[in-house]
Amino acid sequence: MSEALLGNSEAGEPSGESQIGRLNQAINLVKKIAWAKAQSNSLFYIWFTTTDTFDPQGGYLANENWGMITFDQRLKPSGLAYNNLIRLLANTKGMGEKTLDSRLQAMVFARDDGTTVYSVWPQEQGAKLAMRFASSGQVVMTDMFGAKTPLTPERGSVVFTGNGYPFYIEVPAGVTFGEPVKPGFITYNDVIGTPPGAPTSLAYTLKNTWNKNATIELTLVGPEGKEMGRSTTQVDANQTAQGSLEFTLPVSQAFGSLGCTLRVRSQADDLVNETLPMTIMAAQMVRKAEALKPDGTDKKISGAFPIVLDTDVAVRELVSDPSTPVWAGAADLSCTTTLAHDGKGLYIRFDVRDQTHNPGAASDKLWQSDSIQAAFYAGGAHTEIGLTATDGGFGWSWIAPDASRMNQKLDAPVVVKRTGDRTVYETYLTFEQLKLDYVPMTPLRFTFLVNEDDGRGRVRIMKWFDGIASHKSADLFGFMVLE
Repeated sequence: MSEALLGNSEAGEPSGESQIGRLNQAINLVKKIAWAKAQSNSLFYIWFTTTDTFDPQGGYLANENWGMITFDQRLKPSGLAYNNLIRLLANTKGMGEKTLDSRLQAMVFARDDGTTVYSVWPQEQGAKLAMRFASSGQVVMTDMFGAKTPLTPERGSVVFTGNGYPFYIEVPAGVTFGEPVKPGFITYNDVIGTPPGAPTSLAYTLKNTWNKNATIELTLVGPEGKEMGRSTTQVDANQTAQGSLEFTLPVSQAFGSLGCTLRVRSQADDLVNETLPMTIMAAQMVRKAEALKPDGTDKKISGAFPIVLDTDVAVRELVSDPSTPVWAGAADLSCTTTLAHDGKGLYIRFDVRDQTHNPGAASDKLWQSDSIQAAFYAGGAHTEIGLTATDGGFGWSWIAPDASRMNQKLDAPVVVKRTGDRTVYETYLTFEQLKLDYVPMTPLRFTFLVNEDDGRGRVRIMKWFDGIASHKSADLFGFMVLE
């Protein structure tokens, strides 16, 4: 049976009026069209290209703004991104997806002249990642809006830092390009989490493969090209040696991922000269407090760092139709999340502001209406839970380190209290449940999202990092550190 050809006769996304909304429209345009065109059964894909003046939601006064051109005839970021996409992908054949890096999603296209074009974006939107690829010759990187950067390989690799958004790689005929070969002379953790202002040590092991004594210098370089730390280690011929590189993120560093590079050089000779990617996660500190339990009361946790979501950067619209308004601001949906621990378990409090409350069912389907989903990862153990206000507080466990606790009611206290337009969700998970062996400064990966139902079903989510809704992967979680 032959594969059915599919065509999309009208696709699009509203931008609203904010800068981030317009940027997100451009990003999703590139992702949607590139993904569709890369599929072997894609026949055509039509994007909604009219101006905002002719918006089906009622014109520009409705503030939906589906077009690529504003009501006063100015090209939006989506128009620039579309123009660039056509220049690069016109007259290409979609070749499906390819794994270049676990942090990326990449579509592959072929031109008649033998050129291969990759359309690539980070799994975590906005993550400015340092990337390294194997390449036998020069390639060209083009950003979402058309700025080109030639990349010339050094020792068979190209290294660059992305801006957090989609980009393209043009690979000429005869050039081999793909996943890099991991260097055999060094072992290190290429993803590390640390709180801003806290001294941090990056441990590494060097293996001398050069048959002569060597002095190796490592330099950690930040996203803006500024040196963050340096270390020198002596390693004898055919031996291994351990070392550490000390660095401290600025106290003012915003939480999130930083695309850094680790430059490895040998002193006095040319035994090694490599630039390797590294991601540093500016992590939230989870304060230690007295014994904690969910009880519906306001808790003052000294020194706690709340996670505040109240801008459209955190919003992802799930429905686009004339009867569903887009997110209208913090009063429409916002969330302040506080975490603390008592040495035995983790207390989590989600304070959600939402003018209309339709709680999810007390079942595994709770995500379909107003609810919380949260996920944790520590020591190789993955946990994902959901919370709803139904029955005064109900929790569900989808993923757990202990198989006997999966896909059933959450075995933990849950208290949910609704007052006015605020809904406060509380729960407490023991470290035993999370399979977490606590010592001070234990790292913990964490992500959460708020599901919103304004009476039309689940229409949007508000999220801190990713790894739940679109792609269940702990690689997309944020970082936290237990005090």
